[in-house]
Amino acid sequence: MNIAIVGRHPNLEKGFNSVMSMLWVRGLSRFANKIILYLPISETHDPIELLLKQGFSDLDSLPRWGLNFEIKPIANADEIDNSIDVVIWQSYRPQEESLRKNIRKLGFFMVKNPPRLFSGDIDRDKKKADALCKEYDFIFASLQQDIIDISQIDCDHNKFAYLPRGFDVEALSPNKSDNPTIGFDKAVKGQEFGLKSIDHIVKAGEALLHQDAKVQFLSLRDSIQSLNSKRIPLLGYPDFYNQFINKLWVYMPIDFDYSVHAKGKVYANNQHRYIGLYENQIIEAQLSGALILSRRYDIPEELIMLPAESQVEDYSKDIDILEKLVAHLENFSERSMLTMEMSRSKHDYLSTTSKLYQKLKSTI
Repeated sequence: MNIAIVGRHPNLEKGFNSVMSMLWVRGLSRFANKIILYLPISETHDPIELLLKQGFSDLDSLPRWGLNFEIKPIANADEIDNSIDVVIWQSYRPQEESLRKNIRKLGFFMVKNPPRLFSGDIDRDKKKADALCKEYDFIFASLQQDIIDISQIDCDHNKFAYLPRGFDVEALSPNKSDNPTIGFDKAVKGQEFGLKSIDHIVKAGEALLHQDAKVQFLSLRDSIQSLNSKRIPLLGYPDFYNQFINKLWVYMPIDFDYSVHAKGKVYANNQHRYIGLYENQIIEAQLSGALILSRRYDIPEELIMLPAESQVEDYSKDIDILEKLVAHLENFSERSMLTMEMSRSKHDYLSTTSKLYQKLKSTI
């Protein structure tokens, strides 16, 4: 089988699309006869310009992690090699949607591993499922809940299967710092909300520091003075793991109501969901042995290895957050080991890419 991934290269662009593209290549290279990583040329992504900016002479000089595969820029759909059997679409840039549609029109078998898809509302979800079936030949849903939801819908169920997202477990280390370390991010494109997206983290952190002055904080994008947090800049793979994820004892996600994800918030069965949310950092943190503390229903519960210990009902109840945080730190060794074991049994990219290949082999 010959496979193309339309995505990113981690040495040219930071972010999860780059890491996932790399892991598709690394995992599927064990099975495929040919793999080509295509780098789209668009308004927001010019691989040739990025090569020069990052100090590479040409595409051939990009790291290939000891593997034999091709890397090609692509501006038009007809540049896809005719021998390709499957195209994995690993881009979320709207500027590249026309390329995706044109590749599909040429008859290539296209697949995707999307984040949370469905709302729990049958009518709404049917429209979404029907649209996905027109856009892709197969959808590898990253959540088991999406498969449960779609079982209630009249659609082409043969085009859907569950495939958890996979990560590089060897790059995620359980060797933690001596002092308890809590990490958090800041809302992307949420400037109008100020610090509201991390208000619950700051309040709990300040209270925790009164109890234990040795606790340390790592914050992505900005430092928070009251927590004396160390600012971690946006980093690529594997520096992001080494300087942030691998150091954490606890990772606390933002309040998504004060972020771009608020647009995707829906309610069903007395629960809320954020459509399109997956939060790779939640999985990466747990694979490294870190614990999670979030509001109930914010993160799909199947992604949290210890949900009872790792969720609060309401971010407005400061004492509840503090109590859960203290319990995480007091029971860290035991909970960390269990969390790491559970997450690694589901989210190792070597396992997930094997499952994807076997499913493709039986489908095409």
